Amino acid sequence: MRQRGADQTTSTTTRKKTENEHHDVYAAELQTNLQHRPKRQLPRVRGADQRGTQPRAAEGRQGRQSRKEVVHVRQLPIDDRPLLAELLACALRQFFARPPATTTGGDLRADLDAGPRNADLAWYTSRDCAFLAKGPAQQLCPRGVEVRGVTYYPACGGIGWHTNSDAPGWRVYVPCSPYLDKWRAGLHTTSGFVADRPGFANAFKVGEWRDSWHAVECTDPRLVVGVRLSDAIAIDWGLERAAVRRRAA
Repeated sequence: MRQRGADQTTSTTTRKKTENEHHDVYAAELQTNLQHRPKRQLPRVRGADQRGTQPRAAEGRQGRQSRKEVVHVRQLPIDDRPLLAELLACALRQFFARPPATTTGGDLRADLDAGPRNADLAWYTSRDCAFLAKGPAQQLCPRGVEVRGVTYYPACGGIGWHTNSDAPGWRVYVPCSPYLDKWRAGLHTTSGFVADRPGFANAFKVGEWRDSWHAVECTDPRLVVGVRLSDAIAIDWGLERAAVRRRAA
């Protein structure tokens, strides 16, 4: 019995040491990206509690949208939903095991500056990111929660404007960065730039057509898990009720 207890203690100590080493590898990889990629100043946060500047992309003719097409992003405390923390831990384990190589496509800078199109675009046409396997995260999810992507963005990375209208419903994106208060990343939407907050997930509803234009931009590296919720899960999480109250008002 004593031997078993000693073995368990040794195993726990070894696991913690390995996790710390993995975190160091992750931080070193992100720091390398920071050193070799140029910085770009992001718009300040635009929200209910902190007013900022409207990103240039949303000011032009293409950026003007009707009232029904404005994207409202809610930020959910990750600690309130254990599943979100589990998904993020799973993504980190994947990254630790094999840091992915990023790929690029299209002109991301021009895409972000141009703003939303006047027609629908379900999938983005520009990117600077890396995609990890969705299977490990999906195995953690109950029925009604679909993993749509596990994505790593390098410094100054992102994806261009798109709507995801081919798969409507509530989306929740769980982001992560080791830089905490120095973290600069988030979503461009038709209502402004929404900055990531450490410890919070970003949630918004995707419409069937032109109702959910958004893009991703980050000056610091960003790892994120994105899921789509069924209506039942969205109601259970309080997201759908909040949307109904907003429309009634």
